[in-house]
Amino acid sequence: MGKGNKQKPLVSVVIPVYKESNSYLKKSIESILNQTYRNLEIILIDDSGERGRVYNRLKSFSKKDKRVKLIKNKVNLGITRGLNKAIGQARGEFIARMDADDISEKFRIEKLMNLMLKKKDLMLAGSEAVLIDEDGKRIGLRKRNCSHEDIRRKIFLNNQFIHPSVILRKSILKKVGNYSGDYPDAEDYELFLRIAATNLCENIPEPLLRYRVHGNQITSRKWLSSRTSSLKARAKHLFKSKKYALSDLVNFILALIIYPIHPKIIGGLKNASN
Repeated sequence: MGKGNKQKPLVSVVIPVYKESNSYLKKSIESILNQTYRNLEIILIDDSGERGRVYNRLKSFSKKDKRVKLIKNKVNLGITRGLNKAIGQARGEFIARMDADDISEKFRIEKLMNLMLKKKDLMLAGSEAVLIDEDGKRIGLRKRNCSHEDIRRKIFLNNQFIHPSVILRKSILKKVGNYSGDYPDAEDYELFLRIAATNLCENIPEPLLRYRVHGNQITSRKWLSSRTSSLKARAKHLFKSKKYALSDLVNFILALIIYPIHPKIIGGLKNASN
């Protein structure tokens, strides 16, 4: 690690691992190990609930690079409790998210950190993402609103951040709290609503992540759980604030209208209009 990198703030990259394939896992972890921003702590959370198979795979990475730290859950805790456990053990001033089947571009952390260090009052930042299929082939682009004003204006309509693309200051979690277990499959969205309510948030208008789309991600049960939890989160934060904007209420109503529509249908309509 170069002298200059030692002086840079430590970033803890949190990666929950369940039962992802060896190929996906290897590419995901190596994309973080090969980041141009070197002052990293990579926290791998074995949440498989198995005795040793997944943990032994993860141990091979910690043997190769001392920046890798392992957490072994004796039983499957789920993503919310697993993330909170890792954050509690993180030493970094900044927390970055990553999923075990996605791939980060090599400049991802550096570009996010440049933005965070430039804007001292910025609490949460993310990016756009290239969508890839099971074989790693590009199949689309997931864009996001980038300015705080646009994010705040649209956040009650849908999630304005791609969860595995984000970085945030650990201090903001001490202020607003960690992920809540009351919003299964929408724990990230609820946290972002909390942060964005009174803090500066932005996205970088550039795809810094390759987000893998595959059949194991969205079951009908998980989709319904996510939709229900996200509406619950919207309602809580909208009516908790006595000074919400009219656009917030309008977007909440729109979210209610599109609630029963599966995201694949919405995506198809968007593609047809382009």
